[in-house]
Amino acid sequence: MIIRRHGDHHFLLPQPEHARQSAMIVSYLKPEFLGDGERQSEIIMATKHHDDGWRKWEDAPQRAANGLPVDFLEMDSGAHHEVWFRTIFDNLRERGPAVATLIARHGAELLGHDDAMKAHFDGVLATLRKSAWPELSDEASQFRMERGFAALFFADGLSLAASAVLDREWKFQLLRDDRSSVEITARFLRDWTVSVDPWPFCVDRLDNIFVDAIIVPVGQEQFACDFFLKRADHRVRVNINYVPA
Repeated sequence: MIIRRHGDHHFLLPQPEHARQSAMIVSYLKPEFLGDGERQSEIIMATKHHDDGWRKWEDAPQRAANGLPVDFLEMDSGAHHEVWFRTIFDNLRERGPAVATLIARHGAELLGHDDAMKAHFDGVLATLRKSAWPELSDEASQFRMERGFAALFFADGLSLAASAVLDREWKFQLLRDDRSSVEITARFLRDWTVSVDPWPFCVDRLDNIFVDAIIVPVGQEQFACDFFLKRADHRVRVNINYVPA
């Protein structure tokens, strides 16, 4: 659950909706950052499904003290771990080891900040990566994972920069086939608009990116969980704009 206050309303964004938006963003990256064919497909699929594990939690959202659902930033680490490992292994079963590997690498970046969790993720990643690309050398499969993760992490961050306004400036690294990297800076400009420099996309601007949010008027927070569960009655479509710096 991503919660954004804007004017006289709270915007509640389901995590899978944020992931769908992230997949739209990543699909517009230049081929030098995505590859082609199977590589491109696995990155887009992993980005689209990297938050699937949240569906169960959002079917019965917890209520915070202010009446709103608990935001993903406020959840305890145990709940985050449960969601991530559900996401990884559900994707392994449904979409195969390549997609699961990229999602697990993303989870390791976000959650592997303590020694025990890092060791756990390292073991999961080593097993998944061998299954994902058995025809590749260890070095080549490691690079394929890192390149796909870089694109997923970038798209995930751009979505959050506009939707959650977590920071005013973010920096990302995208990787090319020749293993060189490009640093990308994203800046929050104004409501629902983010600038990107240098511009890594195949089109001149991205102004067709949207999210479907559930809108809750300020003062009606006690009904927020009910609104969220009755999504169709309280949905609003928000256009997100990404523009060159």
